[in-house]
Amino acid sequence: MFLLVPLLVLGCGPKTSSAKAAPNYFPVAEGARWTYRGTFNARIDHETDVAVPFTVDGQQAWMFVDEGDLGDGAAMPFAEMFGLGAYIVRPDGVLTADLMWANEATNLHIGDFQQMLALPPQVGAKIASQSDSPDRSGGWTVAEIGTVELGIGTFRDCARLDLGQGSFAWLCPDIGLVKWQFVTGRVEELEAWSIPGLSEGP
Repeated sequence: MFLLVPLLVLGCGPKTSSAKAAPNYFPVAEGARWTYRGTFNARIDHETDVAVPFTVDGQQAWMFVDEGDLGDGAAMPFAEMFGLGAYIVRPDGVLTADLMWANEATNLHIGDFQQMLALPPQVGAKIASQSDSPDRSGGWTVAEIGTVELGIGTFRDCARLDLGQGSFAWLCPDIGLVKWQFVTGRVEELEAWSIPGLSEGP
């Protein structure tokens, strides 16, 4: 696991290295890490996702990989973020393309990507998914911009995306994905993050 700098209502805000002209809902940087606490059927687990850069037809692209799977071509970036696995981030929006396995990234071309999110997010904006995957067929609808409460604090100005079938994702400015509610009922919530050159926390 998308504008004002988020504040922790019951504490300090994220430590930022410099002021930004506009917040970034889908920040990426080489070496960026997000650690999540996952809960499902009363079981708890923890995982850290790392942003990994690659190139598609000369353009910078990204995948998110479980830290334990770094360097493994069989890693599944599709499972680590609510889009389709591969991402291109532009000032006006985020593009995504189907990428189940990390070792298939070299097969992608710009024409494989579709828009996932327009930036800055606007409530009511809806983009249909062109993926063949049943659990990613709901598209991406900006349901609201508001506050999200996590174990590490309360964050403002976050975009809640309706992914269909009862699945939702929350993106907070200059942090990215802070919460993901899966179709299965699994919920992942951010515990810590570090984005070089932008922010870290808690």
